[in-house]
Amino acid sequence: MSSLQLAPIATTNVQEAIKYNVFALIQCECHFDANTDLQATFKVLLAKDFINTTEISVKLLTAGNFAFTLKGIDAIDKLNCAKYLHQCIVSAAHVLAPRTAQRHVKVGLCTYYSEADQVMVYQLAKSALTLSQQNRVKHYHQLALNYGHVQKLDRHSIPQRIKKQKLAILFQPVYELDSGAIIKHYVSIKSNDRGNKQLLNQESISQFYNEGEALLHDQAVVMQVKKLLLIDKSSSVISIKLHPKNWFNNEFWSWLTAYINDLKNQHTLQFSINESEFLNNQLRLQGAFATIAALNCNIVIDDVRSSKNIFKFMLNKQISGLNLASELVHGIERSNSQQKYVRGIVHMGRLLSLSVFALDVETPQELQLLKVIGISGAQGGYFSKLLPNYTQVAFH
Repeated sequence: MSSLQLAPIATTNVQEAIKYNVFALIQCECHFDANTDLQATFKVLLAKDFINTTEISVKLLTAGNFAFTLKGIDAIDKLNCAKYLHQCIVSAAHVLAPRTAQRHVKVGLCTYYSEADQVMVYQLAKSALTLSQQNRVKHYHQLALNYGHVQKLDRHSIPQRIKKQKLAILFQPVYELDSGAIIKHYVSIKSNDRGNKQLLNQESISQFYNEGEALLHDQAVVMQVKKLLLIDKSSSVISIKLHPKNWFNNEFWSWLTAYINDLKNQHTLQFSINESEFLNNQLRLQGAFATIAALNCNIVIDDVRSSKNIFKFMLNKQISGLNLASELVHGIERSNSQQKYVRGIVHMGRLLSLSVFALDVETPQELQLLKVIGISGAQGGYFSKLLPNYTQVAFH
C-alpha cells in the first residue's frame, strides 16, 4: 500500500475549476475467477457508467482490493459519487461473481481538486474505507479534500496560529426537543486570519496532527473554554471533542487535572469520544476515565451506529449521553433500516438512563421523525448556525 501511486494530476485552469477528481479504495469480499484480468475488466465496466469522466484508472492492490482514480467529475455528480460508485462496483462485481451482494463491497472515497497532496488524499480515502468497514448499514463513505483543506492541513500552520492567537472559538447549541431549551454547546474553532476564516475540519485535525500538535491544540481549546466558564455564571455545559491521540496521552490528563481542578464542582465539561475508539481501547483508556471521574466531568459517546454495544457503557458511570452517527440521521425519513437502528439505540439508552442526541440535523423531515422516535435533543444547521457572539475572544 505504501507504494501506491495516484494518477498524475494536471494543473487546473478556469474551464476545469468546477471539476473534481476522485480517489477510492475498494474492498470486495467476492470470489473472482483467478483467470480474470480484474483491472482491465473493472476499467471497462466502469467506463460505461462514468461516461463523462476524462480519465479512469484501476489498480489491483491485493486479492479483491482495488484503488480507483476518476478525473473530471462534475460538481453536481460529486455530491453522491460514493453512493453511485458503490452501486457501479456492485453491478460490475456481480457480472464476475453472481453471488455478490451490497454488503460484500465497501467503498472509501475522497474527492479533491487538482494539485492536492496525494498522501492526504490517500489517508482520507483510507479513513473513509475504515468507516465503511465498521458500518453494517452504509457500505460507502465519502470525505472531501478541497482548496481550503490544503491550507488547513499544513502541519505547522495550526500550531503557529494558536501561538499567535489567530484562532477563534465558536459554539453550536444542542436543543432539548420537548422544551426548546439549550442543553449544551459543542465547541468548534476557526482560523481568525484575514485571509482565511474557514472553520477547521475535525476529521482533518484528527488525521494530520502528531502528538505534540494535538496536545497544543486541545490545551488551547480547554484554556479558552475555562476562561469563558469563569466569566459566564450560567453554568453552561460545554462538550469538547478531543483529538484521539490525547485520550492516550498522560501528559494531557496530568495538565488537565491541574488546570481545571477549580471547575470540577460545576458539572460543566464533557469530553466526547468515538464509539469505536471507546470499545477498542478499554484498558488504555482507564487513566483518562479515572481523571474524568476525579474532575467530576462527563463522557459522551460519539458516532453510535447500533444498539449492540450500548450495554457495555453501563460500567462507566461518567458516560452521560450518546450521539447518533450522522449517516443514521441524514435521510432517516426515507430509510426503514435507519429508523430501526435509531429506535434500538433510543430503547437501550432509556434502559440505561442515557440521553440520545442527533447531530447535524438539516431538514424538518429528519427532525420530525427523530422526535417521534424519542431522541432527547438535536443540533445542526436546521436549528442554528455556529454562535460567534458567545465569545469574541481569540485563543489565549
